[in-house]
Amino acid sequence: MWRSFKLALPLAVIVGAVVVLSKPACGCSTKEKSFVAAMKSDLRNMVAYQEVVFAETGRYTSLIDSARYRPSALVTIWIVELADSGFAAQAAHDRMAGMCAMWVGNVRAKPLPEVAESREGEPYCGELSPRRS
Repeated sequence: MWRSFKLALPLAVIVGAVVVLSKPACGCSTKEKSFVAAMKSDLRNMVAYQEVVFAETGRYTSLIDSARYRPSALVTIWIVELADSGFAAQAAHDRMAGMCAMWVGNVRAKPLPEVAESREGEPYCGELSPRRS
């Protein structure tokens, strides 16, 4: 009897650890994670769009040509700072409270205070939570 108990106890500890570690730290559902992923993806696509515009005109733009760049459904993107050598943008999702932001190049003000600690061209999302209707 003790032999099976000695084998079952470590197995129970391992299974318990896997269950605890597999839960998301943010408490987000799969649907909410997809909203965050859409905002981050749209910000990365904004960088590609801006680089094309820069290659064609020699400067970044605050005007978004919907024929060349369109964010995901329910995602709004806007340029919060535009400089000769960079830009900062934010993204919001209609079903999430909070936003994501990103900066590229030389910009004076980062869109969110925490973004100053992030790396250039890497989307950062602040405190996000589902919108309650």
